[in-house]
Amino acid sequence: MYATIVLGVITFVVWLVKTLLSWWLDMKLLPPGPTPVPLFGNKEPADVHPGLVAWYADLREQYGDVFTVYHGTRPTVVGKRVLLYFY
Repeated sequence: MYATIVLGVITFVVWLVKTLLSWWLDMKLLPPGPTPVPLFGNKEPADVHPGLVAWYADLREQYGDVFTVYHGTRPTVVGKRVLLYFY
């Protein structure tokens, strides 16, 4: 009984470490951008339409013309237009 619980916990911890490490390494291959919160992505403004444009303008000033933002776990490479959106 206890061996099954311990094995389940160990399996979950190994899966979690593998997932976070893979996510972190993938993040390093993309253009710079704000550091996302795992599973939640970057914080976006509550008022999406005007707030999103201002947020992207601030990010462009800070990170340059090409940067990456995360919507949940999905990275989006942004330039003057959205360059890549990963599913």
